[in-house]
Amino acid sequence: MSFLTPEQYWKWRLTIEEMNHAETKVALLKSKVDIKKLEGALSATYVKDAMVESDKIKNEYSIMKKELEQDIGVSMNDAIIDGHTYEVKQIKGG
Repeated sequence: MSFLTPEQYWKWRLTIEEMNHAETKVALLKSKVDIKKLEGALSATYVKDAMVESDKIKNEYSIMKKELEQDIGVSMNDAIIDGHTYEVKQIKGG
């Protein structure tokens, strides 16, 4: 039979624990990198979605503006709308 000295035993155990700790640290850091990549991808997706939504709303605005201009016979460019009377007023030479 073979026996370790107490010093050998505890050095062995400590080395195994340090190795496990190091492996866990590597796994954690890899996970953090993966999380950052996912956050970046999500951010890009959020920006893309916001841009799509913005373009959709701009298009709806353009359609509404054309419809209003046709209905009232006045250009909405350089115009303001009185919030009380709803009168469309030209603010520049129009």
